[in-house]
Amino acid sequence: MSDPLQTIAISSKDMSSRVLLGSYTVPTGFAGPITLDVVVERSSNDYAGDRYSRTKRDATSTLELMPSLLQEVEAADVVEVYGQSTNSSDTNVSGEIVVRDARDAGLVQGPGVDTPLQALPPRTIYIEHDGNDATSGAALKVAVEGASAGGLVIVGSGVFGLASANIVVPTEVSVIGAGRTQTLIDNIGYLQPGTRTRLSDLGITTPNVAISLNTGTSADGVIIERCDLHGDIDGIYVRDSNNGHKLRCEDCRITSNWDAMAVFESTIEVTLVRCQLFTDGSSGDITPGDDVNALTTDHASFILIDCVLTTNVADATVNIHGLFSYESGASFVLVRTG
Repeated sequence: MSDPLQTIAISSKDMSSRVLLGSYTVPTGFAGPITLDVVVERSSNDYAGDRYSRTKRDATSTLELMPSLLQEVEAADVVEVYGQSTNSSDTNVSGEIVVRDARDAGLVQGPGVDTPLQALPPRTIYIEHDGNDATSGAALKVAVEGASAGGLVIVGSGVFGLASANIVVPTEVSVIGAGRTQTLIDNIGYLQPGTRTRLSDLGITTPNVAISLNTGTSADGVIIERCDLHGDIDGIYVRDSNNGHKLRCEDCRITSNWDAMAVFESTIEVTLVRCQLFTDGSSGDITPGDDVNALTTDHASFILIDCVLTTNVADATVNIHGLFSYESGASFVLVRTG
């Protein structure tokens, strides 16, 4: 094995909350995969002297290190390594980050390497809150919209303010947050997923529509999981005339002041698993005689598994529905397990 590209010291880091352990700037002329071997030594009483190079979980604490192993990079890229422990005593952690050329380390297929030990994952972008909601939101938009197919954007905790700007997720890009209540994309115009995109562990709020699959987007194979989606008008809005497209939501809370989920002029196939859809009908755009629905459609096909649809509308001048189809072209399969 060749010498490391760089060894970065980790010195006296407070890991009781998420913290930057170190960063590596890729030098001019380098392009390819690198390994990031992270080792930390804990100083808390229960774990003094213990060294870890992987995420450690036990009955009392979790020590998380990211990223690890392989990352595809090119010149001038900055790779940041973060760590966090749920043990409040981990306030003085030291160690090192060893950066190597993965081809020299024998971890990927290449000249002189007969058997790859691990497939190279997609390129990953890490976005952390910089202390300012507006600039963090702007950085998030640039990172997501600049990601290439197969890419992964990992977003840290905090409020990422969009000031009514939209985010358009490219084809085959995944965006993963730190948790639906930890990573909040706030005041977005709308988020528009691309084909085969995945959104996970995010909170999204907007005075408009949280997730938009509108005419012309032609997104297929979208997966949304463990997200809180709130739009004053719609939580999820779909207007997609492409036959056979699919949308799947799992373990999501979809709320709105009008329709929690609205699917129109579309034969899209929607699967909802363990989702909660809620509306209170408080949108200022609603007028007497309007329909207010937890889920509404005209032509789409739905499979709902262990879902809850709730309306809590005080306005007696509107028409209130949990599940409502405007036309006869829709189909529903309702499944309750357990």
